[in-house]
Amino acid sequence: MSDSAYIPLTFEEMAAVLDVPQNDLPELQAILNELISEGRIFCSKRKRYALCEKNNMFTGILRINPRGGFGFASCDGSDSDIFIPANSLNTAIDGDRVLVKITSRPHG
Repeated sequence: MSDSAYIPLTFEEMAAVLDVPQNDLPELQAILNELISEGRIFCSKRKRYALCEKNNMFTGILRINPRGGFGFASCDGSDSDIFIPANSLNTAIDGDRVLVKITSRPHG
């Protein structure tokens, strides 16, 4: 997945490319689920697996400002926090571990 030529694959495609025997498919799924829970990969809406960092996605702990309703995610392995506007919080609450996609950067 870290190769620059990597194209996100579905579970079935990945199993075929890796030539995983049928009886080992549950183990492959468990490994992928663990990588997702660690925030290293994600599964897209189209059920394709990809690295988070190659897609401007990061995991962290959400801290919400009680007055403004906006929040900041303290991301793993980063000194900078990521601002999250109130309308982008969805159902996340203070202290949640979140997956954040950076869609824009501050100007200046």
